[in-house]
Amino acid sequence: MRNSFNLDLPVLVSESDNCHLLRPIEDHEIKNAIFQMDKHKAPGPDGYGAAFYQDHWPLIHKDVCHAVKSFFHDGKLLRQVNHTFIALIPR
Repeated sequence: MRNSFNLDLPVLVSESDNCHLLRPIEDHEIKNAIFQMDKHKAPGPDGYGAAFYQDHWPLIHKDVCHAVKSFFHDGKLLRQVNHTFIALIPR
């Protein structure tokens, strides 16, 4: 499989994989990522560890999902969030 620029570089991501990677992120994916985190690890510089997000998920899930989706759509984070350690987990 070759790319459309004819540079003789192999295409490493299939069209199907590319469509999957480019589709909008869903709430259940965000929740799964948060609940896969070890809730007993030390919190980041913002003082909130995974336990906070997991324990308070029913109350905060709409805001968290909105913030994550906004990042994937706009590529921008709130200044307050940008000053913390965040690890984005690839799908």
